[in-house]
Amino acid sequence: MNVAASTEAEAVLIRRAAEGDRAAFSSLVETHRRRVYFLARDLCGNCEDAEDLAQEVFVKLYRSLHSFRGAARLSTWLHRITLNTYIDQRRSRAWKEKLQTVDLEEHTPASTHTNPGVASAPETFTLNQQVLGHVDTALDVLSPRERAAFVLRHFRDTPISEIASSMQIRQGTVKSLLFRGVRKLQGSLAHLDPHAKREGAL
Repeated sequence: MNVAASTEAEAVLIRRAAEGDRAAFSSLVETHRRRVYFLARDLCGNCEDAEDLAQEVFVKLYRSLHSFRGAARLSTWLHRITLNTYIDQRRSRAWKEKLQTVDLEEHTPASTHTNPGVASAPETFTLNQQVLGHVDTALDVLSPRERAAFVLRHFRDTPISEIASSMQIRQGTVKSLLFRGVRKLQGSLAHLDPHAKREGAL
């Protein structure tokens, strides 16, 4: 099946699902389930939360299919729903647990070692194998939006322009989120790398 035929077939399923056809909706879920789940897992950092997030995404899809007009592909729309749902869940969880968002930059000494190249171009940020295994835990220091931007850029190699479109923010805002995220991660992970002090990089 070529792309045009596939798109047309999906449009039929979307229309039928919006009219209440559960079999059509199940077909849509089956088509996009893995893509949504793996993005959710990258965002959440664990399988259990990823499954909950993916389930919520498809609940939202079911409730909003009637408003889908086909301006973008369904996969793109689901991508955006997944990001927004993740950010909302993180914020809601933080509120319920009465956690306060801490801006680590305000509490990080001015002498914290960073890589000037990374600071000016966070999209080129790389991690060596020693610290790679600690990244999932370190990502908890990031705000929901910082983590979403970081995951899309560094786990999925998504262009800045596409991240901006998915998160519905300006490209400059994406770069700012990446800059702050990289700085926070450097502060959290630098002690794991014996070369960090000398080289100023992870």
